[in-house]
Amino acid sequence: MLSEDEIAAMRATATASLPETIEVQRATRAADGAGGQAVSWSPAGTYPGRLAPAGGEDEREFAGRVAGRSLWRITLPAEADVRLDDRVAVGGRTFEVLGVRARSFEVFRVVLATLLE
Repeated sequence: MLSEDEIAAMRATATASLPETIEVQRATRAADGAGGQAVSWSPAGTYPGRLAPAGGEDEREFAGRVAGRSLWRITLPAEADVRLDDRVAVGGRTFEVLGVRARSFEVFRVVLATLLE
């Protein structure tokens, strides 16, 4: 079994390999004055990360939800605060989070998302 120090060292090495800046955005809702709600997106955190097209198992798992759109795999540091229904901004593009792969032991946190157009 790995010690906490070994896990921390693995996470630090993994995080150092993430070349891009990723901004997590979270929805806030407020009354719109007409009985509904207005949604705005606010920054919830900025992390190093990596963006790549998803493939294989990821595509099979989300095939019914992406409906012809491309599925992307976004890799973030372990325990990054990203949730279902968040958005993720990378290099001027914004993605809708469809899935978060959080595990009890993780070196990275993997997010599956589609590009908003």
